[in-house]
Amino acid sequence: MDKLKVNSYDSSATKVSDTSNVIGKATPELTNADKNTDTMISEEELVEFVDENISQEGAFGNSDEIALLQLQYNEELKQKRLLQQQLINLNSQRASLEAQLSNCDDEDEKKRIQGEIDSVDGKIDETSTSINECATNLSNINQQILTALTKSIIANSNNTTGVTSNSSVGSPSVVETIPQELASKLDAKLGNGFAQKCEEVAKRLGCNPNDLLAMMYSESGIDPGCVASNGATGLIMFMPSTLSGNGYSQSEVANMSGVEQLDVVEDILMKSKTMSGYSADAQIDAGTLYALCFLPAVAQNEVLCSTSDSLSWAYNANSPLDLDGNGDISKTDLAGRLSKKYDEMYSYFVG
Repeated sequence: MDKLKVNSYDSSATKVSDTSNVIGKATPELTNADKNTDTMISEEELVEFVDENISQEGAFGNSDEIALLQLQYNEELKQKRLLQQQLINLNSQRASLEAQLSNCDDEDEKKRIQGEIDSVDGKIDETSTSINECATNLSNINQQILTALTKSIIANSNNTTGVTSNSSVGSPSVVETIPQELASKLDAKLGNGFAQKCEEVAKRLGCNPNDLLAMMYSESGIDPGCVASNGATGLIMFMPSTLSGNGYSQSEVANMSGVEQLDVVEDILMKSKTMSGYSADAQIDAGTLYALCFLPAVAQNEVLCSTSDSLSWAYNANSPLDLDGNGDISKTDLAGRLSKKYDEMYSYFVG
């Protein structure tokens, strides 16, 4: 079963990550904060989810748009599977030619067979490239579908209880500087100036720098060179699609120093913040900061998702975030997680 990333921090996804970029730009990239891996939504699950929701009259704003995207998705998926079968056949053909070559004594015949093998190798390369292109297209369409769904969820959520006014987001925690002992350890590991720049970035984002550090520790262990098997990269483990959607490449970010990568963190989080309906200068507390990384599209709600709402799949994919086990993931839960991660981080770096 092919698995497609439901993007986190993307400006176009709708699934949630155990701690990171999910409905980012209205996207679904989910990450398992503890394992630094993103949860994926399968092709079958995506199709079922879209079918179920667009069949509910009025459930989402523009079901025609979603239906069209789903048709594009299905066509692309069909093409990908045809190419995958073609690749299987080509590999089988190559194996047969290799067997013929190993049992052949005639030099002219060997040359002919080798020529066929070379031709098949070229087709294998071309087919593999086409499969990768299909996978990229599927991921992009997936994100567009999730974005369309999320925009509707945002609109609907504005009419529900639990929405926090943008003017009363709440202030960051009392501590707005990084303890000197921790700052020194971070600079020693990540380069001089890392802690100071983290404070500067946090000030512009309107959050506590210690909350920002705790989120980075939760995602990557504050390792700018961290790369997961699914391609999630860097301090916040942004997905390749999230990075490319914001003008960055995975390799570019992976090769940045911690100090350099903080610019990327600020850029993407600020876009997530404004996309979520907050003003650029709004002060945000720990729970809201984490919500911008987890489910930006509904970051103004106190309860982000639960077992009984339209984002139940987001809850199910990230149930460990429900710290009090009451069936929903709230900003209070997320703030509690960051508090726990901060303590772990401090103990790790300072002792």
